[in-house]
Amino acid sequence: MYKFSQGFTFIELIIAMSILFITTTMAIPAMTSTLSNTRQNGEIALLMSQLQLARTEAIFQNKNMMMCKSSDKSQCQTDISWDQGWLIFNDKNNNKQRDNDEKVIFAQGKIVHVAKIFYNSFSGSSNYVRFYNRGYSYTNGTFTICHPFDLSSTKTVVLSRTGRVRLDETPNKLYQNKC
Repeated sequence: MYKFSQGFTFIELIIAMSILFITTTMAIPAMTSTLSNTRQNGEIALLMSQLQLARTEAIFQNKNMMMCKSSDKSQCQTDISWDQGWLIFNDKNNNKQRDNDEKVIFAQGKIVHVAKIFYNSFSGSSNYVRFYNRGYSYTNGTFTICHPFDLSSTKTVVLSRTGRVRLDETPNKLYQNKC
């Protein structure tokens, strides 16, 4: 009696493996880009939520709040970029620096999934954001978030004078030049 084999031939296995290899090779770059964009969007959401936290704390505590660049999570620094981290604190004496008697509300460490974050203030310093006790921002400004691999994916977080924070995903050559 003649029995039929139920397995694959060697040629069928090689063809199936070749197809799998080709599709995997084409899918990996797309997955890398998607993962990078997702990480960038998460970091943008974090920045926006921290700006809203600083504003909310200013209103809630009825005190001026400061958000400044900081890599050590304790003092404001002017010689670093915003992706190195930031502090939110009540600047009691309005000296734009955290003193020992001023409590840190939040300290953010280094942001690793974006290339750089820049802040451009329209009538103040690019080293800090200040919120008055009524929730108003000291000045208008934009945070530029540079994508690590794709300059066309550069996004901006816009801070209005009223304290409103919004995301602008429109590619802008002015901001891309900073990256």
